Amino acid sequence: MLCSICSDTSERQPSEDGHLLEKAFELWFSIRLTADLPCLGGDETLGMEPVSVDDGSPMAGKIPLPAVTMQQIDAALMEEVLPQLRKGVMDGFRELMCNPKSWMTVYLISFMLLHSCSMLTRKHDEARKHQSPACTALEDLRKLHTSAQVILAYYHHRSDSFNPFEHASSSSRNRNHQPDKCLTEDDKRFLERTKELLQQRAAHINMIGNDGRRGEDLYFVGQMFDDFWRRTEDAR
Repeated sequence: MLCSICSDTSERQPSEDGHLLEKAFELWFSIRLTADLPCLGGDETLGMEPVSVDDGSPMAGKIPLPAVTMQQIDAALMEEVLPQLRKGVMDGFRELMCNPKSWMTVYLISFMLLHSCSMLTRKHDEARKHQSPACTALEDLRKLHTSAQVILAYYHHRSDSFNPFEHASSSSRNRNHQPDKCLTEDDKRFLERTKELLQQRAAHINMIGNDGRRGEDLYFVGQMFDDFWRRTEDAR
């Protein structure tokens, strides 16, 4: 559903916004390739055996890529692909924050960037658990979490005059609840569905937030929907 909305938003937004959204999606997908552990399917196993079901890893029972292949993919992404995408997306994202007509694009990019922060944190946690050299340096991890806090601060500032997720109990904040004229009917249906999912997962979001489980998919994303969001400590 998110992919469909991203595609639709990209097509109808001004060329600069649409191009930025496409780049953000490319960045999100590239980070998934580095953060998730790829596995093989089909008959060809490249000489690899399935991971033990007793391993406790998300890869349990699956056939991983050979270590050399994974290192080559990571090197290409980390050294060639991600730096260019990251710079282009973040430079454009800062400019987009000043555009009052781009709330939906800001929302989608914020969502993807924050989800990426959780994916990279989870990769670090898994690597540390298995004492892998892929474990992220603590200082780099702090920078990642600081970036997530900055993105949240930008998003909440941008949404101060319009927030379709705001709870009725927050009306005292004197926000402008007039519908954003730039939202299409598809956008509104998407946001309504998001509200329903938020209500269903509210307890889980509160739990991982209270526990500080930054590697969970909804840890940073969930803070986008906090009516009274405040910056938290970045260090782990």
